[in-house]
Amino acid sequence: MSIIIPTHDDDPTHLDEAVRSAGAQTHPDVEIIVVDDGSTVAARPPRIGGSTPLQLVRQTNRGPAAARNTGIRTASGEYVICLDADDRIDVTFAAEGLELLTRDPTCTIAYPAMVPFGDPEAPAWPTRGALTLRDFAQRSAVPVPSVFRRADGDAAGGWDEQMRTGMEDHEWWVRLLGAVGGRALPMPSATLHYRIRPSSRSRLRPYADDLEVTRRHILANNPPHVIRELLEGAWSATDTVERSAADAWSDPWQLRRWGRALRRRTRRLTRRGTAND
Repeated sequence: MSIIIPTHDDDPTHLDEAVRSAGAQTHPDVEIIVVDDGSTVAARPPRIGGSTPLQLVRQTNRGPAAARNTGIRTASGEYVICLDADDRIDVTFAAEGLELLTRDPTCTIAYPAMVPFGDPEAPAWPTRGALTLRDFAQRSAVPVPSVFRRADGDAAGGWDEQMRTGMEDHEWWVRLLGAVGGRALPMPSATLHYRIRPSSRSRLRPYADDLEVTRRHILANNPPHVIRELLEGAWSATDTVERSAADAWSDPWQLRRWGRALRRRTRRLTRRGTAND
């Protein structure tokens, strides 16, 4: 099992926690490859002790997709986890992912539940059961640190290095499932601990811009049958929303409930405005 950790100017404490979580795996055959993607201050991963191999690779800044590809090319494992440098994984992560991928031939991606930290208001992301390509129609249905076969990743052509912006993980999982088929299956208990921080890439860029870039690359990188699957998945999601809205409008009690709530809210705002005059 190869755990790839790209880093670019990450907090050394965060990188230390990520590497140590990778080195604490119960699976006995794990290697860790840290890819320093042109940090302005060279990354220095910690000494983790034990027998887990730890390798540091440096390259000029080319973005996270290119850094992951560099790590995978350097790796010797048949199975891969791409872990962000500010996150942590449970000790059973590699073992549970490997067990799923070797036991079930339909499993292409073994994915974890996700629990955020750093923001007490952030909700957890539980697993959603077995997922197919259609479940990726609107957004990435699994987090970056999910387990996949290296051979499958090679068949998909690796991460798209042209995606310096956008959601490269969404594009990657779509292309992986489109190339080799199969499903994403949840691990029994292993969890990704996802750090919430104001300076994260996803918080610094407008979501609409990232979405546009991602969809453009998905359209360019996939054959027609994959685009058809995604379109059918999007249609299914839209139909569900429309049926829910139709049911709400046909239920007079629900309309009345909404009307009462709106009137109460209006009265409160009116009283507040009068008091401020």
